[in-house]
Amino acid sequence: MKTLVLSIRMIRKRIISLLILSAEIIISVVVLLTFSSEIDHIIRARNIAYSIVSEDNYYFSTYWCYFLQHRADIRELLPDQYRDKVLFGSSSNCPVYTKTGYLNAIIYSDLVLENMGLLDHFEAVADKDTKVISAVSFGNGPAAGEEFALETGETIRITASLGNQEYLPFFSGTSSPDILVLEKYVQKVEGKGIILRESDLDHSVNAGMTDSFIIRIKEENAQLKDEILHWFEGYGQVVSLDKMKTNYLRENRVDLFTNVTMFVIFAITVAMGIYGVNCMWAEKNSKNYTIMFICGMNRRTNLILEVLATAAVFLLSFGVVVATYDTLISSFIPFDIGNNKMLYCALIFTYFFAVYLYSSLEPIRRATKHNLIELYKRNTNEDRS
Repeated sequence: MKTLVLSIRMIRKRIISLLILSAEIIISVVVLLTFSSEIDHIIRARNIAYSIVSEDNYYFSTYWCYFLQHRADIRELLPDQYRDKVLFGSSSNCPVYTKTGYLNAIIYSDLVLENMGLLDHFEAVADKDTKVISAVSFGNGPAAGEEFALETGETIRITASLGNQEYLPFFSGTSSPDILVLEKYVQKVEGKGIILRESDLDHSVNAGMTDSFIIRIKEENAQLKDEILHWFEGYGQVVSLDKMKTNYLRENRVDLFTNVTMFVIFAITVAMGIYGVNCMWAEKNSKNYTIMFICGMNRRTNLILEVLATAAVFLLSFGVVVATYDTLISSFIPFDIGNNKMLYCALIFTYFFAVYLYSSLEPIRRATKHNLIELYKRNTNEDRS
C-alpha cells in the first residue's frame, strides 16, 4: 500500500510531462495504425486478387459505347461454334429479399467460384427440386446451417462461412494491358452478406446485366484460340490475367515495401524519442533515486514504482485509443482493419511500453552499482552547477 501511495505521489510530481508523453504515444499509435491498415489492406487484397487468376484466364470488358447503345450481353452474341470452348466468369450484386428482411448478395458464376475454391460448397447442396439455394456467407454474416425463406418460395441455406472476410472480387469497368488493374477488381464489401451461385438462381434473384467478365478459353489449338480472342477484341478489351498479375505483383511489392519501411522507420524514431526524453527525465531525477536508496528503499521497490508509473501512462493512452477508436480515430485510418484493430493496438503499445520501461529502469540499475554517497555528491554538484 505504501508503495502504491508513493507511486501516486511520484506521478503527480511528473503529471505534466506524463500527460505530454501520453499524447505523443496516442498520436504515434494512430500513425502506426494508419501504416498497419495500409499493410493489412495490401495483403488481404492481394490474396483475393490471386484467387481469381488461373491459367488461360482473360479479363474482358465490353466497349462502353457499344454496351450503352445495344444493351446486349456478350454471352448471347458468342457464335455457336465458340460456345463450348469459352467459360465466362461474372459477378454482380443485389439485395435478396427474405420474409424477414433482406440480405446483401454477391452472385458469381461457376468459373469465379472454382478459382476461389468455393464451388464445392454449392455443388454439394444445391437442390432445385426442393427449391433450396445454397450460399456462402462473408463479413461475419449468417452461420453455416442457417436458412432464410424467400418471398418467392425458395429457401437459402448457408453451407459455409468465410468468417470476417470482407474483400471480394468484382468485375466491372475497363481494362488495359498498360495499367495495373488487378487490385482494382478487389473491393471491400461493407456489412454482412452472402455469395450465391449464378446457375442456382431462377427468377428468385434478379442479377441484372454485366459488361465485364473473366473468360477461359478451353482450346489447345493456338490458331483457333487466337481466333476466339480476336472475336472478343471486336467487342471490347481483352487482357491476360497472368499479365495483370505480373504487373500487380510488381506494384504490390513496391507498396508493401514502402509501407513496411515507413512503419519501421516511424516506430524506431518514436521509440528513440521516448527513450531519449525519458532518460533525460530519469537522469534529472537520479538524485531522488539515490536518496531513496540511502533511506533504505531496496531495488525491487524502486523498480515497482517505475513500473506502476509506466503502466499508468500506457493504461491512460490505451484507454483513450480504445474509447475513441470508433468515433474519432477510425476516421484517420484509410482502411478498416476490422477485428485486428485490438491486436495491432496491443502490439504497438507493448512495443512502446517496453521501450519506455527500459529507459525508466536503466538509471535505477546504474544507481545500484555505484557508491550511494559518492553518487549523491555528484548529483548535488550537478544541481548546483
